[in-house]
Amino acid sequence: MTTVSLAQGLDPGTLAAACASLAPTAEDDFRCGLAHYVGKGARPDETEAFRRFARAAEGGHTEALNNLAQMHLDRASRFHDGRKGFALLLQAAEKGYAKAQYSVALLLEEGHVARQDLAQARSWYRKAAEQGHPFAQNDLANLLRWGVGGGRDVAEAARLYRQAGERGVPAAAFNLGELYLDGDGVPRDALEAHLWITRAAAKGDKALKARIFDILATLEQRMTDGERQAVTDRNARWRTGRPVPDRQSGHILPPP
Repeated sequence: MTTVSLAQGLDPGTLAAACASLAPTAEDDFRCGLAHYVGKGARPDETEAFRRFARAAEGGHTEALNNLAQMHLDRASRFHDGRKGFALLLQAAEKGYAKAQYSVALLLEEGHVARQDLAQARSWYRKAAEQGHPFAQNDLANLLRWGVGGGRDVAEAARLYRQAGERGVPAAAFNLGELYLDGDGVPRDALEAHLWITRAAAKGDKALKARIFDILATLEQRMTDGERQAVTDRNARWRTGRPVPDRQSGHILPPP
């Protein structure tokens, strides 16, 4: 689930200045809401954060509208109201805010807060994916790969997995590697499979790495020395620096 947008890069002084403004703009209210939400530049205060986000949203600030929706959707928040949160999130999504579009798609796919609608989930994932949202690209690819919410299009799924994988989404890199292993939607290619699966291992968590290393062990047993060197060379072109073997597994991984 997408969380409150925290506008990375704003320093405490900037946030504090927004709270001190005598004639706050919608952007000032948004920044002051962030300050109180995270306790950065102002005291932690959920109520004041909510009030500021609400006022900014009324002033047309779409990111504040998204944050207001997320506070309603947060079960730990005193402002929890799933139906209201989804309604506000939908407003932000309709205004073109990619993070809100992705959240709407997740909720429609899961069917917890809103009634499950896989076709609509697919549509909202696509809107966010077209704006370059990498997790939306991966999740849309999943639906296309398996024909959920519409027709099956594995070639398009592969294209989206590649986009998300290049943006650093480990699951997308792994999924694309699987397609190359199976020759599904793309030509069967062990070297490409190894390349994308090692990318996933380089960025994935321990659980994903454990799953990946079993696949790599089998794949690498079938590879010649020349193929292994080709993988190393391609990883070097993918990331700046010289690839090194993973210390625990011995598999060829790009540098972190």
